[in-house]
Amino acid sequence: MAKNKQERKDAIEITRIIFLSSTVLIFIFSIIIASLTKLAPEKKSKSENGCVISGCNNEICQDEDEKPVSSVCIYKPEYECYKLTTCKRQKDGKCGFTETEEFKDCLKKYKENGKE
Repeated sequence: MAKNKQERKDAIEITRIIFLSSTVLIFIFSIIIASLTKLAPEKKSKSENGCVISGCNNEICQDEDEKPVSSVCIYKPEYECYKLTTCKRQKDGKCGFTETEEFKDCLKKYKENGKE
């Protein structure tokens, strides 16, 4: 019987060590994920009126109630032009980028340079 008690104590101690180790690992991973999230680039375009910016390169303007749209994560230099726009509800009631002259000029530069 003394042997069974010792085995039970050992098993409880091993379980306690595993639990504590797991808790520490989860805590460490949480810190790593939180720090990586803070390093993610901020969305530069503005959004309003129930519209949100999505897409891998922040190139999609959609209704906040829709399932987030994913896009091919290939960076195109002209995506920088979207920082010059606002993602908002348009006259037709749908979300879209409001194109400014600055935005149009920016896109035009990329088209002229063949960087589309």
